[in-house]
Amino acid sequence: MSSVERVGDMEGNRLIIWRQEDGDIVVIVNDIKRETYASVEFCTSPQGGGKSPYTFNALLKVIEAMEKENTMDEEMKRKRGKN
Repeated sequence: MSSVERVGDMEGNRLIIWRQEDGDIVVIVNDIKRETYASVEFCTSPQGGGKSPYTFNALLKVIEAMEKENTMDEEMKRKRGKN
């Protein structure tokens, strides 16, 4: 299983997305202060029980965007550390 997470722009919440070994995607919203979680799972295909192919494909793009932004954040931190 792989995962990516990103803290929201407003305080206190984090978005976590898991990509399970079977390809399904689990979206989790974590309220950091209250230590609570809510989640929803989207399956890969109609054969796997998937009913939301457009949503599933959009989530793949969200995963990619979050990974890019996390990489950019790390690069910014490294640059700041070198100054």
